[in-house]
Amino acid sequence: MHSFQMSHVFVAGDIILGHIIEHHMEKILEVLNQEWDVVILDELFGMHAHTFAMILNRHQQVPYIVFSTTLMVETTSSNMALSRPWTSKPCMFSPIPEHPQDRHWLDSQQV
Repeated sequence: MHSFQMSHVFVAGDIILGHIIEHHMEKILEVLNQEWDVVILDELFGMHAHTFAMILNRHQQVPYIVFSTTLMVETTSSNMALSRPWTSKPCMFSPIPEHPQDRHWLDSQQV
């Protein structure tokens, strides 16, 4: 999977969570009403985990840990007040160069 295809993963996650909320909300409430010592979430593929972690943190003071790459997803950096202006932050989902006129294509061919 290339970076520009990540949107498909996010859309699938949105659709699945929407289905769970509409048809199985009791399961979500069951999870949120359990006692938790800590929540560890993956920021990239656990797109909705931030919401659940923040709900648990705000209502039950459950701490949470975000497993992240070096380049954080905007959700994490915003929630932690680490955001930068959009004009100065790198784009996480830029396409992979495929043509000699694409930037850095020549550098990658010399490896």
